[in-house]
Amino acid sequence: MLDGLLPGTNLLWNLQLTKRLLNNLELNFQYDGRKPGATRTIHTGRASITALF
Repeated sequence: MLDGLLPGTNLLWNLQLTKRLLNNLELNFQYDGRKPGATRTIHTGRASITALF
């Protein structure tokens, strides 16, 4: 988790999706990935629901 970008080829990518449910609810998905140097790929995902008043 505390590994930063390392010497060599580093890859970063992200994907975000927002969908409006009904008139006052919004569903958000976010995915982040990174591949620092020759180490394993790190995946992070988040989801949230927002009420709009």
